[in-house]
Amino acid sequence: ELQQAIRSGAATSAQITACYLARIERLNPRLRAVITVSDAAAAEASASDAARANEAPGRPLEGIPVLIKDNIAVEGLPATAGSPALQDSGNGDAFLVGRLRAAGAVVLGKANLSEWANFRSPHSSSGWSTLGGQAVNPHGTGRNPSGSSSGSAVSVAAGLAPVAVGTETDGSIISPASACGIVGVKPTLGLISRTGIVPISPEQDTAGPMARSVADAAALLGALAGPDPADAA
Repeated sequence: ELQQAIRSGAATSAQITACYLARIERLNPRLRAVITVSDAAAAEASASDAARANEAPGRPLEGIPVLIKDNIAVEGLPATAGSPALQDSGNGDAFLVGRLRAAGAVVLGKANLSEWANFRSPHSSSGWSTLGGQAVNPHGTGRNPSGSSSGSAVSVAAGLAPVAVGTETDGSIISPASACGIVGVKPTLGLISRTGIVPISPEQDTAGPMARSVADAAALLGALAGPDPADAA
């Protein structure tokens, strides 16, 4: 629907991106689903509109805002895993983020998560990180948002972004997607590159799409998937 609105001229990517940024500013203090907003998001959206105006070939996610879980590297934004230990880290784009950019997506920012993707203690709190605080399930403050891709799930469920990227070792996409009433996919290991993601287990780790519908999740999965020579899987 967003792509149709852009193609028809009913909206621009810049307007859509500004709407989501405003919604994050208004709701995130209560939901704590987003750790960092990208200062480059507005410029990326305007560049997408300019490319479309110049009749550049359409890309599958042209002008669509995406949130990235904060254990995935994005240039200009530290991949903190929710921990102050990594808040000053510098990095380039993870391979999958490069895939999203090539597909035309606009990176809105970084989503909160269970700190260190919930592998920091036997009694860690789902959806809580030192940097992001406690993510709140938008369906009710008493409801667990689940972890560790809690910020990604809450953001999609609350309309802070149309789609988001999560990661899973054991239930970290599927469980918060279920708890927040959205669609999450843990793909086959190796379908999406792990390069540039804070690791836990090479036998289980993978990124995956989180969205409000199966069609949206499939569209995001198609953009994320692709061979990476740096990832043996």
